[in-house]
Amino acid sequence: LAREATTEAVNSLERAKGADRHREEVRRQQAEVQARELKGKVIQLTVRGGDNGKLYGAITNDQIAAALKEQHGIEVEKNKLVQSEPIKSFGSYEVKCKFGYGIDGIVHLLVVEK
Repeated sequence: LAREATTEAVNSLERAKGADRHREEVRRQQAEVQARELKGKVIQLTVRGGDNGKLYGAITNDQIAAALKEQHGIEVEKNKLVQSEPIKSFGSYEVKCKFGYGIDGIVHLLVVEK
């Protein structure tokens, strides 16, 4: 819907645009802080497995996010974690965290047998 371009309406629109830019900048800064917090962090998951180093299932993003919060106190939404392939065996892995705005972080994951 259109409004008459009064001085008050134009000023209101400019304030709204400024507030939007400020919110985006705050989100970008939060993403940068989270990426820096992840730097050098290693999380360890102890899971049950079968023969030949295979797991009974796959490591989920829920498990990774929960372990990150429990072991380091860092909260990352599970939908921001990106696995290049499903983790189905013991070993060391890198999981990418995409925070948006072109900002990524890396979580180092160590999967060990229970």
